[in-house]
Amino acid sequence: MRIGLVTPAWPGGKHANGITTTVVYLVEGLEALGHEVTVIPLSPDSDEDPRCIPLPENRRPTLQERATAAFGLGEPMHQRFAERIVGAARTAIDTRSIEVLVMEETQGWAGIVQEMLPIPVIVTLHGPWFIQTSLQSQPVSKSERRREQREARAFRDCAGLTAPSQHVLDMTRAQIADLTSKQSVIHNPIRVKDPVDYDRLNNQQRKSILFVGRHDLRKGADILLQGFADLIAGGADAYLTFVGPDSGVTQADGSIRTFPKALAALNSDARGRITFLGSQSKEQIDSLRQQHAIAVVTSRYETFGYVVLEALAAGAATISTAAGGPTEIIRHQKNGLLIPVDDAQALAEAMQKLLNERVLAAQLGRAGREDVAARFAPREIAGQLVTFAQDVVSGFRPPKP
Repeated sequence: MRIGLVTPAWPGGKHANGITTTVVYLVEGLEALGHEVTVIPLSPDSDEDPRCIPLPENRRPTLQERATAAFGLGEPMHQRFAERIVGAARTAIDTRSIEVLVMEETQGWAGIVQEMLPIPVIVTLHGPWFIQTSLQSQPVSKSERRREQREARAFRDCAGLTAPSQHVLDMTRAQIADLTSKQSVIHNPIRVKDPVDYDRLNNQQRKSILFVGRHDLRKGADILLQGFADLIAGGADAYLTFVGPDSGVTQADGSIRTFPKALAALNSDARGRITFLGSQSKEQIDSLRQQHAIAVVTSRYETFGYVVLEALAAGAATISTAAGGPTEIIRHQKNGLLIPVDDAQALAEAMQKLLNERVLAAQLGRAGREDVAARFAPREIAGQLVTFAQDVVSGFRPPKP
């Protein structure tokens, strides 16, 4: 089969982005199965990959477009960007005979793309905006509502819809009426990494906990720090490494608590055991995973949870909130531990359990890695996508001109 994949950026291995990571592994799996892949990057770093077709050059907005946008009479800039995707897709159809285009839901571009293409468009629900706004503490703005509406129209207009978890597909069905497109749950793929060698970890590494994610409200950074402080206050001998940008945790009054402020609010015992590394490259994160016995995810919601999958793929003993997608990845006490959302005490107890029971931690790490290899391998997930895409193509009728 000849498949076009739209990705936010390329080459994929350079970017810590869940959508791009998915495309990287899908390309690997599809090519391993003998399918032809065309990549359409929205923001390429290089044009050297022969699989890539770039977007056409962006033209300057017309006076009418600027006036339309300024007076809120339409959204011509979104229309223009979608048309650039269409331009690249048409080139892929003409020169490489792609049969289907797979792209993210972002901004609802897919609806416009589907209207203008003679092949089916499959939208992958990496993070519908209505889920994002439901998690924020501030009122939803008009521009955010318009984005929700654009994405909803795209879900109705596209030929196919996939979700990385059943939970996010169910939420989308409940939120958006009259979805007639074909739908399927297809998890995101990953390749297993070199496993954590528990026998070779030094004494501090065996007591070390790794968090990878933004310091913000959605990732539950406030619960992470409170849970770790509770753990130390209870007498535990442990260390926390925080990897990710400091976006700030929004407070109830609308103020933003940055990481330094959050750290200053903790007791000195906990503060002295926390290392904040900020943003790191994928290679650096992979290396850090080899140096920590335990990985923790405290998100208030994940449509899928690549950070969970990456921890399991590295063989780390993993604790995650039962927040959407992770409940379909982790099997509690089989390949990891699930805890309630917003429960710092439960987090502290789970961390203490794995610190105390090192044999259990190693068993969970091995089981998680084996499960990832069986369920989420690129070839396995790519095969599921091809089966779904063939079904979509077989029943597709091009939109009327």
